[in-house]
Amino acid sequence: MRTSQAGDDWGNVPWRRADLMPKIILEKIDVPFHALPDALDGYQILLITDVHAGLIFRLKARAANEIIGNLDPDLIVCAGDTVNCPMGWPLAVSWLASLPSGVPRYAVPGNWDYGWGGTPELFDEQMLNAGMTPLRNSSVTLKERGCLIRVVGLDDIMLGTFDPDRGFSGQEGDFTLAVCHNPDVILHVDESLFDLLLSGHTHGGQVRIPGVGPVFTSTHIGTPYASGLFELRDSRFLYVSRGLGQGIFPWRVFCPAELTLLTLQKVAKTSMEIL
Repeated sequence: MRTSQAGDDWGNVPWRRADLMPKIILEKIDVPFHALPDALDGYQILLITDVHAGLIFRLKARAANEIIGNLDPDLIVCAGDTVNCPMGWPLAVSWLASLPSGVPRYAVPGNWDYGWGGTPELFDEQMLNAGMTPLRNSSVTLKERGCLIRVVGLDDIMLGTFDPDRGFSGQEGDFTLAVCHNPDVILHVDESLFDLLLSGHTHGGQVRIPGVGPVFTSTHIGTPYASGLFELRDSRFLYVSRGLGQGIFPWRVFCPAELTLLTLQKVAKTSMEIL
């Protein structure tokens, strides 16, 4: 089930009613699992991706904070493309540091985080400055509600050192959450290794034509996976977020910016599924 809540991108700017900037939509996504431990039923994950910190995001930051301020997530993950270049880090760090700090917070890099002079070391440093734990082909295991949640963070496929074997090595948990910026990860990773995979990168296409859909996503899996929740097989899911920001082109068309709150739900198998 999906519900949405819009945020005002312009704050108190007098001419905000012109609606020249897209809204930020809070997508509330229920993800159903048959084998989910009972204690994790209702566990909530806030997904932030494709911030692309710069002038345009500076205009959106207040609206994003107003939406997040009304949430009470159990876990926060940032799925990459936080900045367009190293000069964007001060704004990105300041904004990320303002997010709720009483919950685990993890981040993976995207291709823009490495572009134009960015490095893995710079990404790690700035994320730590923001109070986020960087994960690049590594994992952590959290004890939440008496259960073990494994969070696996993978490096960017395009410009990083993508190594899923290394990322998924080590201790298993009762639930495995994987995070990788580019949803093309499903072409390279066995779906049995995770329960839920979170990605961004596509911007939802950024430009969508009514009745047609997204025009371009810069992925190999293409526009069918531009955004939304996808069941892969055996109750394994991929969620692709439209993200908060823009890349090269500073506008969105019929494709609003997104924050995502995913809620894990325990569901019983139907009689048909059992047969």
